[in-house]
Amino acid sequence: MPPLKLPKKGKGKQVHIDYATPDSARASAPSTWTGDDWFDEGTHQEEQGERYQAGPKATRHLNNAITCYALATQASPASFDARYNAARVWHTLATEHLPPVASHDALHKVLDGYREALDTLGPPGGDSDVATARIDALFNLAQARTALFDLVGEAVIPVAGDSASQAVTAAEARNLFVLVERLQREEMARFFGAGGPAAAGAQDGEGDESVDDAASSGTGGAGAETSVRAMESTIVTPRLVIDTLLESLRFDLALCDSSDWPPESLDELRRDALDTFARATALREAVLGEAADLDFELAFAKATLLTTLSPDDATPFIDQLASAHPAKVDLLSLAADHLVETLPVFSTSLPALLATLSTALAAYESAQSLLSSRLSPPRDIPASHLPALLSANLVAQSTVHLLAAELLSRAPADAPTDAAHSTPAAHLAQAHALALAATAAPRSGLSLVVASSAPAPSSSPASKPALALARAPASTDPRTHTRTIVALRGALFALSRVRLRLDPSPAGVHSERAQFWALWRALGLGAGRGVDRGSEGEGTVREGDAKWWTGEIEGDKVCEVMGEEAARAEMEYWTKLHEA
Repeated sequence: MPPLKLPKKGKGKQVHIDYATPDSARASAPSTWTGDDWFDEGTHQEEQGERYQAGPKATRHLNNAITCYALATQASPASFDARYNAARVWHTLATEHLPPVASHDALHKVLDGYREALDTLGPPGGDSDVATARIDALFNLAQARTALFDLVGEAVIPVAGDSASQAVTAAEARNLFVLVERLQREEMARFFGAGGPAAAGAQDGEGDESVDDAASSGTGGAGAETSVRAMESTIVTPRLVIDTLLESLRFDLALCDSSDWPPESLDELRRDALDTFARATALREAVLGEAADLDFELAFAKATLLTTLSPDDATPFIDQLASAHPAKVDLLSLAADHLVETLPVFSTSLPALLATLSTALAAYESAQSLLSSRLSPPRDIPASHLPALLSANLVAQSTVHLLAAELLSRAPADAPTDAAHSTPAAHLAQAHALALAATAAPRSGLSLVVASSAPAPSSSPASKPALALARAPASTDPRTHTRTIVALRGALFALSRVRLRLDPSPAGVHSERAQFWALWRALGLGAGRGVDRGSEGEGTVREGDAKWWTGEIEGDKVCEVMGEEAARAEMEYWTKLHEA
C-alpha cells in the first residue's frame, strides 16, 4: 500500500520557479507567498510527478515538491501538513524512483519527517481530526520501517545490515502496526459507539459502504484548508482497520522466511500472523454489503498464510481461488511458486513431476501475458512496477526449465517422460532464452543478448553462445531505481546459473566465472549502486551479491534434485565467486 495521502489544499499556481536550491526557489517566487502558497505549489508539483509516473521528469517534480514543503515548513514551523507531505514524498521517491544508496538515505529522511510531523500534534488525545492525522502518520512510519528492512535485507546497498539491527527495525515496524490498529479501533469506537459500525448502520439504514464513502470524500476534495482540519470528515471504518491488519500480516509472513528474524521467535511470529488474520476476517462482518475486492484480498491473504504455515492445506484452497480469479497476477504467481516449492521430487514419477512443472509454467505464462499487456495492463499493480515484476516472472520460468533439465539429466535412460520435447538440452535452451529476456525486462537501458554470430544453445557443450551487451535507444529513459537493480541482478545470476550447465567442463566453468563480473559491471550493477570499478565499495557489493545469491538458491528444488555433493559444489562456486 502506498503512503497515505492527506487532502489536497487547492490548485497550485502556475508560476515559474527556479528549483535549483531552496534559496533560488524562494528568490524566484512571488514575494507575497506565504506558507500556504508554498504548500499549494507543493501539491501542484506532486501532481506533475504523478502524471509522469516514472523517469527523470517524475523525480524532478517530486524533488520540487519537497523543496516547496520545506519552505512551507520554514514559514509555518508548527504545520503538520507540510512536514507530513514532505515525508510522504520522500517515501515515494525512496520506494519508486531512487537508486539503492539514495533510497537508503531517503528512507532515513522519511523516518525523521514522520516523527517531526507527529511532534507537531502534541500528546495523544483530543480532537478526532488530530487523532486521525496521528494514525495516518504512524501507519506510514510503519511502512517506512518495512521498506528500510526490505532494502537492507535485499543486500543492494554497500552497507551491510547485521541481523540484530534488522531485527530491531522489524520489531519497531510490527509495534507500530499494533499501535495503529489500537488507535484505529479506539477512534472507530468513539465514532460508532459501543455497538460498532454494524449496529450504527442497522440503526441508520446504512452500512459501512456509506461510511467508507464519507471517509473518502474528506480526503480528496479541492479547497480543503489543511490536512488536520480536513480530517474532521474522515472516519475510521472497519475497512481501514482491515487494511492495517493485512499490511501487518504481509510483513509478518515475509519475516517468517527471513534469516534476519530470530529463529527462537518464529513460533510467536506465526501465532501473531494467525491472530492478525483472524481479527481481519472478524472485522469483515462489520463491512456490510458487497465488497468483492476486499473479499479477494482476504482470500489471497489466507492463501499466502497457508503456503507459509501449512503448505499441504494451501494447494486445494489456491486451486479453488485461482479458478474463480484467473486474471490475478499475484495469485497466478503464488500458485506457480507453491507448485514448485512443494514439488515431491523423490516420491513422484518423472512424468508426474514434469506435468506439475508444466502446470506451474502455464500459470507463470498467464501472469507474464498480463504483466506485458499494453492494451489492458493489470489495474491493481502500479505501472512503474510492471517491468521489474515481468523480469522476476521470466526468471521464475527460467528456473522451472532448469529444474526440469536437472530432473531429466538424472533420470534413468529408459524413464518415461510423456513429453515430446522433454530433453535436458531443450529445457536449458528455454531457460537461457528466458533469463536473457529477464535482463531486458526491467528497462534499465542495458541488457544481454546472444551475440549475432553465436549459435543457439544445443546439447553440445561447445554450443554455449557468446553474449553481447545491447543498449536501448537514446530516446528511452533508463530506469535506475532500486526495483530495477534488484530485478537486473536476479536475471544475471539466473542466466549464469543456466550457462554453467550449458558447458559444465572445467574450461566452460572457468570462462563463465572469468566473465561474470565484467557482465555485472556492463549492466550497471556496480555504478547503479554508487561504487567505482575496483574500489573497496565495489568489492563489498560484489561479496554481498554473491552472499545474497547463495542464500536465494540454498536448499531450493534445483539443489535438492542435484543431490548433496553436487549442490555443495555449486554453493561453493557461488560463495567464492566474488574472489574472481
